[in-house]
Amino acid sequence: MGAVVVALAAILVLNLPRGASGDTGSASSSPAASAGASAGAGASAGAGASAGSAAPLPSITVPTPIAAGIPRDGRTLGSSTAPVSLETWEDFQCPSCGNFSRTVAPVIIERYVATGKVKMTYNDFAFIGQESLDAASAARCAGQQGKFWDYQTLVFANQNGENQGWFTRDRLEAFAAAAGLDTAAWSACYDGDSQRQAVTDETTTAQKLGVQSTPSLAINGHMVSLDNFTSWNDLLTLLDKTVAASGPSGSPASSSSTAP
Repeated sequence: MGAVVVALAAILVLNLPRGASGDTGSASSSPAASAGASAGAGASAGAGASAGSAAPLPSITVPTPIAAGIPRDGRTLGSSTAPVSLETWEDFQCPSCGNFSRTVAPVIIERYVATGKVKMTYNDFAFIGQESLDAASAARCAGQQGKFWDYQTLVFANQNGENQGWFTRDRLEAFAAAAGLDTAAWSACYDGDSQRQAVTDETTTAQKLGVQSTPSLAINGHMVSLDNFTSWNDLLTLLDKTVAASGPSGSPASSSSTAP
């Protein structure tokens, strides 16, 4: 449980979500259109395009793997019978999403998902640029081999700015290799158009639901207002209350994993 305490200490300050028109603003244009448009000079390679990576790839940061025993179903992590559902809408280039993935999600997974109390589902809201669309497509292709979550954590662990040409095809394929994927099968998927269209469609659907920033979250289908949070520990408190209200199968977490 020491890892939980350390992680919680790192999330005392809430990083503001990344808005569709800036760090804290609301959407001023269609995120789906932004995701489908070219990111300009230095954008990552799209389907069928050259990788465009002149310099050797840097070493990849490999995060602590998610426990193998936790059930996975595509982009859902956790038991299908978990009494509480937590949905997120994220963009792989969003710094706040990266912070959430690296410091908050591991606590949620250890404290609630691994214990069968919560299931987490990842949704795309790829609005920052072409690299957002490419990375989301790459992750979906990893999901076709049952490794979406392995790939998702790798991408967030290796963020480096927005629309800077970081998520090139070469680097996204390197993530696939690091995640233990069949890279030939991954490449065939990535170089097609179906996954990019799926990402664009899901982003459009999210916008219609009122999602305007990342990360956005919903618990049991109800959107969570992060405006009232003073830290991510407020989310853990809300999950504690929701789990407790779900009945005996969702009894509160032990005191050893509570926030300091």
